[in-house]
Amino acid sequence: MAPENPDESFLRRLLTQFRSRKIVQWAIAYGAGAWLLLQVFDTIGPRWGLTELMSRTLDVVLIVGFAATLVFAWYHGEQGRQRVSGVELLILGALLFLGGIGVHLSTVEHREQTVPSTAQPGPSSAIVNTPGERLRTIAVLPFDNYSPNEEDAYFAAGITEEITGQLARIGDLTVLSRVAVERAVESENSLEDIARLLGAGTVLEGSVRMAGQQVRITAQLIEVESQGHLWSENFDRELTDIFQIQTDVALAIGDALLAQLSSGERLRIETPVTDDIRAYQLYLRQGRLLGNDPVDNREAIELLEQALELDPGFAEARARLSWRHTWTFRMTGDPSEAELAKVIALEALKQDPELPQGHYALAAALEALEREKEAGDAYARAYSLDPNADYILTDGSFFFASQGAPAEGLEMAFRAVRLDPNNPNTRWHAYIPLFFLGDTERSTAWLQLARGEEMEFHRLAAAEAELELAKGNPDRAAAMAREMLERFPDSREATWMALELLFLTGNASEVSDQLLAIGQEAPGAWFMPHFAPRSRRTLVGFVLSERGEDAAANRAFDESLEAAEEAVANGSTKKGRALDAASIHAYRGDHEAALRELERAYALGFRADFALAVDPFFVSVREESRFKALLKRMADSQREQREIALRTGLLEGYDKLILAGPTKLETP
Repeated sequence: MAPENPDESFLRRLLTQFRSRKIVQWAIAYGAGAWLLLQVFDTIGPRWGLTELMSRTLDVVLIVGFAATLVFAWYHGEQGRQRVSGVELLILGALLFLGGIGVHLSTVEHREQTVPSTAQPGPSSAIVNTPGERLRTIAVLPFDNYSPNEEDAYFAAGITEEITGQLARIGDLTVLSRVAVERAVESENSLEDIARLLGAGTVLEGSVRMAGQQVRITAQLIEVESQGHLWSENFDRELTDIFQIQTDVALAIGDALLAQLSSGERLRIETPVTDDIRAYQLYLRQGRLLGNDPVDNREAIELLEQALELDPGFAEARARLSWRHTWTFRMTGDPSEAELAKVIALEALKQDPELPQGHYALAAALEALEREKEAGDAYARAYSLDPNADYILTDGSFFFASQGAPAEGLEMAFRAVRLDPNNPNTRWHAYIPLFFLGDTERSTAWLQLARGEEMEFHRLAAAEAELELAKGNPDRAAAMAREMLERFPDSREATWMALELLFLTGNASEVSDQLLAIGQEAPGAWFMPHFAPRSRRTLVGFVLSERGEDAAANRAFDESLEAAEEAVANGSTKKGRALDAASIHAYRGDHEAALRELERAYALGFRADFALAVDPFFVSVREESRFKALLKRMADSQREQREIALRTGLLEGYDKLILAGPTKLETP
């Protein structure tokens, strides 16, 4: 008889042990539970905004848990038991939890140490993580205008914007901004290419025909990948039914995409903004008029006033009127316009306390009135009520970033990019929090991404010059500012930005005539509210003094100081007032007063240490220990904000887009 094979005997004994200890049953049970957990995560993850990092962490925890489960199963089989006691269950859970935390922290640490510096080709829609999320990302194409009267084209454009706004109220959907879609459509590329650029899984297209009091609207929802129609309908109604049509379209699309609506979202969608169709038409007409154009803005104010005469209860029109008056203040510096804007915004909120546009309008008016703490509260309230409004996201993120809280503005800024990915202005707004974090590497990579997508925009050009100044290259920054003056000769803002950069780089003398001209346009207005907010009157005083016109310079300085003192006495919390006073005191040699005002500016949120270090106003105090200590405090504050942004994962979306690389549509 042949001797027993030792290897075979070992395998037999091992299998016997597996059976007796029920290792296979434990493995199957664990696998079933893990599979169920993954299915639940995949279902709720997109809706709850759970990140890819969390998904990877869960995968690793489940793998570690599987190994731990088999160890426990073996141990219990050896002890002759097949059930886990309560204490042992707690130990197992603690081990899994600690393992997951360790994996998560190691991943975060790796991300903190890695800043993308090179870009590989890939789609901008890399920030859309799951098929379900992509399907619920919708682009509303401009509705075709089939109205016989060409003057009624505004109506089709207005309906497109209103339906976009209705859909954006559904928190379960991601609705791309009107501007983003229009820019993509202008490229005349295929629907698939447009959707690829925007990261959209579905598109809504349609047409509008208005003839007298009759309106016909057709709409169809298309899944991009399959080109299948998820929903379509024709509406032939009276013009007065236009609000019900918009409601029906929004709710039908929500149903087609299996979106979950809260009771508040449904109520907001089902409640018409006005009962007066004539007032509504006037409201739609003003929607296409620019705020930063004096003629357009004045015409828009007149249209809104007419709409409110027809329907005094039209809260959205009232909020929009407030915003228009704030723009008048921005262009003229007339404080009465800002005060009027505040009064109108409060009236709109009295009519509808939950109106996002009302809180946004109030925030803009309060900011103009230099009540910046109150403005921050209003921006936050507007964001909480409508986190999908691109104008709230861009303006709010800029506000918080420039108030010393860039981490707070970071989420809003990147969300704006998600809704408006191909808009150069949105890209610039998303750069601002990065810049105020002092994250020059990511800021550089972010601007390189925009350059790779051939985004030609004066604000982006100014940002590249600012970064050179922040990196300690003032000559390079000045050269880029001069180039801006040549590249964007017709843009007032581009001129202001370039002049500010030339001033900060010590080249004010070569553009002194332009600086004086700007100051004389509106002496009380602010030069640029970016990193060195100063009144134009203060800037004029500097230029006049450098020219040797001391008497005129002192008059300008004294007027600026009086205005600052009066504003502070009236409750101003604008850091620019402190910076005005600090600039003048430093220039005149009163170091104690200058440093006191600089420290007050810091307390109000001023953090532009790189600008302060080169600012011509502060040459006399640069060697003061308090001045150097203040620069260090600013740098420390930026570092703390960066740590918050890294710890909370707010930079992950930026990194994904940077690594994905430039994507653009080819223009024929």
